[in-house]
Amino acid sequence: MALVAGVAFATMGSTTATESARLTPYHWQQTPVGFTMADLQHYALVPNSLAAIAVRARKAKDWGANTIRLQITQDRLVGEHGDRYDANYMHYIRQTVGFIGSLGMTVVLNAQTEYSPHFNANEPMPTHATHVFWRHMMALYANKPGIVFDLFNEPRYATWEQWRVKFQRLVNFIRKHANNPIWLEGLHYASTLEDVPMLHGANLVYTFHHPVTPWAGMSESNSDSWRASFGYLAANGLPVVDSEFNDDAKTYHLPQSTRREYLAYVKVHHIGMIIFGLSHPLLREYREAHLD
Repeated sequence: MALVAGVAFATMGSTTATESARLTPYHWQQTPVGFTMADLQHYALVPNSLAAIAVRARKAKDWGANTIRLQITQDRLVGEHGDRYDANYMHYIRQTVGFIGSLGMTVVLNAQTEYSPHFNANEPMPTHATHVFWRHMMALYANKPGIVFDLFNEPRYATWEQWRVKFQRLVNFIRKHANNPIWLEGLHYASTLEDVPMLHGANLVYTFHHPVTPWAGMSESNSDSWRASFGYLAANGLPVVDSEFNDDAKTYHLPQSTRREYLAYVKVHHIGMIIFGLSHPLLREYREAHLD
């Protein structure tokens, strides 16, 4: 199975991005390109659900994806307080991960806490339950090639200092037991990495969702905003991934010319591209993107 980031990075300190880049050169074995699948968030999971997931995963592979990111409902697996365990839900997780891995794709596991059917605590930052979630995941996937840990979906309603404390604690917990690549999502629903604190730890990847903003029309999306939000990290040699790119008319739509410029920007800067949902046209557009 292909590793997204196979080279162990040197330990990062709380330094500037430029200083950290000098300490942590990285070399992608392959830039992660693929899709986020939210199938495991569906409340009604039945045996036929696995067949549907398999069909979608095969399509992703046929279209040239090398990575699938799975959003997994944290509170369904371990409860809001981390005091229970849903073995049946874990069965579906294990079957899904195993099948995608059998196709030779990297699997990214993500703890998701936003509103889902019957699970509405909507925790904005990692909690004790998040640690319990990853304890169960590490029991199955610690140090497994081709498995990435995306620690928490779309952190929100917090400062960078609060983010640093919560995520450093979680990274320390993971690193006591596993050396899997870790993806760290930025603030404001993962919309930005501007001024992100550099965490201590090996094999850390910084990720964001959507170019710049979680809500349509909140700010302009152009090369200057991309550079300020995440491009500066990639320019300084740090691994960066857009782990949830979406382009629909209701929420995150970019004009066609801007979208093409954006896809070329991330491609040239070796920023990973994970598209939300299965969109072959968007993946094809990314493959064909180039700067004029």
